[in-house]
Amino acid sequence: MNKIVQQLTEIINPHAVIGKNPLLRIEETNADSKCRYVKFKGIKGQYFVFKLDHPNFKRISNYLNPHNADINKGCDAIIYVEVNQMKYILLIELKSESQSGIAKAKKQLINSEFFVNYLNELINCYGKIRTDNIKKRYFIFCTRPGASNPTDNNHKIKPRIEDGRKIYLCRCNQTVYLGSFDLT
Repeated sequence: MNKIVQQLTEIINPHAVIGKNPLLRIEETNADSKCRYVKFKGIKGQYFVFKLDHPNFKRISNYLNPHNADINKGCDAIIYVEVNQMKYILLIELKSESQSGIAKAKKQLINSEFFVNYLNELINCYGKIRTDNIKKRYFIFCTRPGASNPTDNNHKIKPRIEDGRKIYLCRCNQTVYLGSFDLT
């Protein structure tokens, strides 16, 4: 993971990088959002986190049509991390409880997946580092009452599988343990 982190440090705009603290905090920038943050506990070793939905960058790429909102929105954070000797990319979106919010989150996660695929190709080509063995996992943190509550390591939360993607629907505005998720 060290070499991937080094490559990402060279590729990603430093203004989009989320600082590392004992608790990794991912925040929603929209002031009206009911889902304000999620804190991750239990992330160990080398990892890299950046915001794809940064207030200074209004869309994923300046080459995309700015009037097509569906293709321009990215997720709140992307985490490259190693867990139990397996490499993962965690795509994180914070959303309200509404069905339309969840549907929007899924589109944002897919757009972000395409961007991550591009990053992985850059890492592979210029860094000469294999990225085809990195698994992607998708997280929607929301205020929805039926969402999972991953607050301890004793209960493994299983994902839903949609279109071949492993998606976790969890409560936001709390601290979650990375070990609470069944990432396999």
